[in-house]
Amino acid sequence: IPSNITLVERKYFFQFTKLVDVYDQDGAHVGYFYDINLFFIMRFGFSDASNRIRFEARYASVLSRFKPIVEYNLQRCDA
Repeated sequence: IPSNITLVERKYFFQFTKLVDVYDQDGAHVGYFYDINLFFIMRFGFSDASNRIRFEARYASVLSRFKPIVEYNLQRCDA
C-alpha cells in the first residue's frame, strides 16, 4: 500500500459486506478492504486491484463478535 492513500467506502441500500476502496495519491485504484458479517461467516481482509487476496482474517470464535475488542485469527497472508 502506498504511503499516501484515500479510502472511499462503497454504500449500498442493503449489504452484509462492507467494502472500502483504496486509491493512491494519483487516483489509481490500489485495492479494497472488506469486512464480511454474514451470520457465521465473519472475515476481514484486503484484495489488490487484480482481486488477489493479500490477507484475510477470521473472527477467533462466534463469541468474538460480542466482545468490546475484536479478535481475529490470520488465515492467509500473501506477500
